[in-house]
Formats: sequence, structure tokens, C-alpha cells
Amino acid sequence: MGIPLIKTVIDSYRFAIQNLGGIFFLGLPFIVAQGFLMWSAGELLFTTDANWQYRIIVDYILMILLVPVAMSVHRAIILDENYDTEFWANLLSLRSLKFLALLLIPSIMADAASFAFKTLAPQLSILNPSILFSMVSMFIVFVLACCYVGVRLSVALPLIAIEASQPIKGALLATKNHFWKLFLLTFLSVLPPMACIFLITYATMMSEQINWGLQSGFPNWLIAFTILLNVIAVISVAIMAATISYFMKYRREQDPSIAAATEAERQFS
Repeated sequence: MGIPLIKTVIDSYRFAIQNLGGIFFLGLPFIVAQGFLMWSAGELLFTTDANWQYRIIVDYILMILLVPVAMSVHRAIILDENYDTEFWANLLSLRSLKFLALLLIPSIMADAASFAFKTLAPQLSILNPSILFSMVSMFIVFVLACCYVGVRLSVALPLIAIEASQPIKGALLATKNHFWKLFLLTFLSVLPPMACIFLITYATMMSEQINWGLQSGFPNWLIAFTILLNVIAVISVAIMAATISYFMKYRREQDPSIAAATEAERQFS
């Protein structure tokens, strides 16, 4: 029996809607922090390359604040727990550190690739075309390889959340011959909220009011739009976490070897 694509996506959205209050509560620190940064340090966030280090640090801090949202979704679906709203318990536990470590690996790799590209970009125009083509080809292959590994290892996140004994092994077993199904599930689950974010951002940028200058500060309407985008971002994280959790739950039910490799070491109270 295969994994039902549409049903899984619908179940993910149903879970997010049914637990919208808890998701908002857990995502509130992220939303408040993002709004505060927009209000107090907008120039540093939106000026260009001079402050990219600052933006990277901010992104990592905001990522940490989203960990409890995803972890609670994973635990609720796979362990059939009531949706948990204990923010600090989820953020400060040992499993959250493992969870965050797995999240940071692709982020650090992406930032390193971006830094390398920005550093080398001014010199690319003077390179021999054949060398330039080879470099671009190698970069594309690197990105595709990272995407492949990232999609497969994403299933380790719910396993870490439930404290499975072998999360990496379990993720590789669960995604064996199921890469494209998981990729399609994830894409379908985040497509609607990402489309909303794109449309809101596009409408904002096309507004005549966007002609504000950094010297005059950020208008309140832009901060309000940012908060709205962050609310949608938190919900999309919960939906994507739910999709991955349902995928893992289906695979555990279908394959006893996966269930054995991903058995939770202990239940939560």
C-alpha cells in the first residue's frame, strides 16, 4: 500500500487548522522577535552586503525559535499526543539540540555557498568560458546533491523529536525508493502558504508606499505586513512538519524494519 499524496496533504492542513491556537502560541516568540527586529533594526536587515553577517545571526536565532513548533507537531502526530504548548520545555530539551543541529547543517552549507559565490562573483567575468561552465556545473551538482540529501534526512527530524533510537538510519530506510514521493508531498504542502507569502510580498513591493527611505524609518503598515507574513510562515512550518510526520507514520506502519529502527526510546509525560 502506497502513501496517499492528496490525503496526506489534506490531513496536514486539517491538523494545522485544528491546532491553530497552539501553533500560534508556540510561534509567538518567533513572530514577536521578527516584528521587533523589523521595527528596531530594519536598516541592518535590509541594507545590502555590509550587514550580511548580522542577517545570518538573526536567521539562526529565528530558526531556534521555530524548533518547538515543528517538534510539537512531530510528537503529536507520531506519538498521538495532545498538541503541546510548552515552549521552553521543547526549546531547552536535549532532543531539541539534536533537532537544531540537523537543521543547521543545510543552513550553514547554504550560507557558505552564498558567501563563496559573492566572493568569487567579481572574478568570474575574467575566467575562460570553459572553466566558468565547469564551475557553474559543479555548483549546480552540489546544490542538487544537497537537496537530495536534505529531503531524505528531513524525515530524521520527527524521529529526533520522538527520541527514536536510530534517527538517521530510520530516515534513510524510510526514504529509500520514496524520495520523489516525499519531495512531492513537501512541495504540495508548502505551495499554498508560499504562494500567499509571494503574493503579499509582491503586492507590498508594488505599492506606491514602498518608496520610503531608510532615513525616515519603517512605516507601521510595512511592519504589519511583516507580522502577517511571519504568521503564515509559522503555519507553513507546522504544515510541512505535519506532512513529514504523516509520511514517517505511514512508513513505520508499512515496514516493520523501519518501525524497529525508529522506535521511541521513551514516551513523554
